[in-house]
Amino acid sequence: MNLLNTVRAEIIKLFTTRSVWWTSALFVLLSFGISLLLTVTPQQPMGLFVFQIEPYTVVYGIPSIGLPVLIVQAVMVVTTEYRYRIQATAYLASPRRWTVPVAKLLVYGIFAAALTFLTTLLCLGVAKIRVGDSAPIYSMTDPAVLRVLWVLPLAVFLVICLAQGVGLLLRHTAGAVALLLAWILALEDILAFLPKVGQRIGEWLPFRHLNNFIAGGNATGMDWTQSASLAYFLLWAVGLFIIGVGVLYQRDV
Repeated sequence: MNLLNTVRAEIIKLFTTRSVWWTSALFVLLSFGISLLLTVTPQQPMGLFVFQIEPYTVVYGIPSIGLPVLIVQAVMVVTTEYRYRIQATAYLASPRRWTVPVAKLLVYGIFAAALTFLTTLLCLGVAKIRVGDSAPIYSMTDPAVLRVLWVLPLAVFLVICLAQGVGLLLRHTAGAVALLLAWILALEDILAFLPKVGQRIGEWLPFRHLNNFIAGGNATGMDWTQSASLAYFLLWAVGLFIIGVGVLYQRDV
């Protein structure tokens, strides 16, 4: 019952915060905008081969451009209370401290996953209508389309879990956001290209496994299957979240 009450409180706090709506709108706008750009099909010269437009190509903007926006908001869900020094109120209302971060994860994680599902569906549907007969394109009942519709929301939920774990550890919005964005956008690529050790390290970098999971076990340079990469990233996400909750009990509020 305590967890349910905390979830209700987090729902009220989340959806009465203006930044959630701004970041959600930005996520949809960026993801959908990239989809429109990637499905532009100008008139092809006679005899020129036209490539099949794949579902993952259409929704590429979600994991590449939209996901960082959700990461920023996921961190803010955890760290904003520390910024304004009102975290003590939340923990006084919920003596079992673990219920607060778990409620935050459930509320924003499910919201972000649902938003991702709807945005994915929007991108796939609009792209198919726009392309029409001007280029070969998928059917909405293709297995690849159905796969994208569940893979991306699941991946987003796991990334939210990892991001909030980092937020619990650092308790500082700018620091946590900077670390996560650098990790996703640059750090793993730099480590993977280090001489001598880069190939060994690259095989164990979590976001490379997330990309392998999204790509269906076909990511360049990865020998892991889709399921193995999912399990490995799941360990990272849940592990960091549990460590963050554990540190929460070791600190003063």
